[in-house]
Amino acid sequence: MRPMRAEVPLLLAGAAIVAAWWWTFQARERVDGVIRRVCRELSLQRLDETVALERIGLTREYGAFAIRRLYTFEFSLSGADRRRGQVCLINAIPRWIQLDHPDGAIHMDLTSTSHLH
Repeated sequence: MRPMRAEVPLLLAGAAIVAAWWWTFQARERVDGVIRRVCRELSLQRLDETVALERIGLTREYGAFAIRRLYTFEFSLSGADRRRGQVCLINAIPRWIQLDHPDGAIHMDLTSTSHLH
C-alpha cells in the first residue's frame, strides 16, 4: 500500500488544473456576452460565433498584479465583409471593446457602461 502523502500533490495539481479551466471558461463566457450585447446594440452581425484568446499577460491594477486577457472576434456590417473586434478583460472584469469599423475604430469603455450586465 502506498503512503497517502504521495497522492496529495497529484490531487492538488489536478484541482489546480480544473480550477484554471473553470476560470478560463467563465472569462470567455463573460466576453461572449459582452460581444453579443454590443453587436446587438450597434446592429452588427457577429460572424462564426467564436471568441479567441489572443494574448494573456500580467498588468498592474490598483497597485497589485492582475491578469490581462485580450480576446478577438469577427463581425460584419452587411454580411458581405469581415471586420475584427477585440475585448480586454482584467481579471474577471471586461474593460473595453474595440471594433474596426470602416468609418473609424469604435472604442467603448465597458467599466462605465451597462454592457457588463
